[in-house]
Amino acid sequence: MQDIKEIREMAKKLFLHNIANGQIRLKEEHMSNLEYLEYILGEELRIRKLNRIKQYKKKSSLPDIKWKIRKKDDGSRWQIDEMMKLKFVKEESNIIITGNCQTGKTALAVMICTKAIENGSMVKYLWLDDFIGACRLSGKVKKYASVYKQLTDADIIVIDDFLYSDVSREDLNLLYKSLMFFNESRSIILISNRSIHNWESATDDKHLMKTLVDRIKNGSHIIML
Repeated sequence: MQDIKEIREMAKKLFLHNIANGQIRLKEEHMSNLEYLEYILGEELRIRKLNRIKQYKKKSSLPDIKWKIRKKDDGSRWQIDEMMKLKFVKEESNIIITGNCQTGKTALAVMICTKAIENGSMVKYLWLDDFIGACRLSGKVKKYASVYKQLTDADIIVIDDFLYSDVSREDLNLLYKSLMFFNESRSIILISNRSIHNWESATDDKHLMKTLVDRIKNGSHIIML
């Protein structure tokens, strides 16, 4: 029988790291050559997927909170179930989650995004101030350059505390351009304590805000908690 150390050395050369590092057991009895090969490669792929999910979760910056099932009407339950099917990712459509404090808005977004990560999507979570900062200073500040790169790589961008406080005309102009840019090729999840019909009151520039609301709402899934 071939020495296991030699097999692991060959696996290392083939970049089959989980076999090479001994994370996959190389002794299985009563298996044909094809069955054994299927087992080995299957385990390699399974461990790689788990490692990728772990890496994506870390990069996402998603908070470590759990969604708690609350008493909701049938419409909300249906909406949440539909979002968990992740069709919105393939369609590159958006989700807007609104509601009062302590209603589970962020936890719901985390649950949806965790499922998306497990399905192979890249996610980036951040607060509105950090989103604006990354879009404004990515070419000047190293920290924001890294965040902006993660935004461009992401399949889903989650912006929390969206319009929690008022924004200046300058920030609104940058926010509008940035959201329209990112909205072209990925999904955006907006989390806000302020109901959508009150978003216009967050700035002096009512016209630009109305344009932003109309464009970001178009085709979006709106969940009110």
